[in-house]
Amino acid sequence: MSATTAETLSPGWLDSLFTRSITEAVAAVGDSSGVPALEWRVRIDNGEIVVLGTPPEHSSEPVALCREWARALGLDRGRYDASEDVSSWSRVDGPWLIEVSTSIY
Repeated sequence: MSATTAETLSPGWLDSLFTRSITEAVAAVGDSSGVPALEWRVRIDNGEIVVLGTPPEHSSEPVALCREWARALGLDRGRYDASEDVSSWSRVDGPWLIEVSTSIY
């Protein structure tokens, strides 16, 4: 067995493959829409796939950036959480939830 095959079959390799594929596909939507990059994370729990995008830590306009992404992805505005100062936009489609948020929580 080659080293590459052994690495591919290490624990968590499938989650890693899915995560990389999903984040690359979502980032491509932003590229084609001319939207600056977000930082993407993917969580796969009990058959649900959650794709979370947040602005880079030192983003000067995080709300505007999230708003642009929400338009590009067809997301709906969520409720503003004043206690945590978080704005979010999301969409549910079957087992998928995609969300952009101004804060990591």
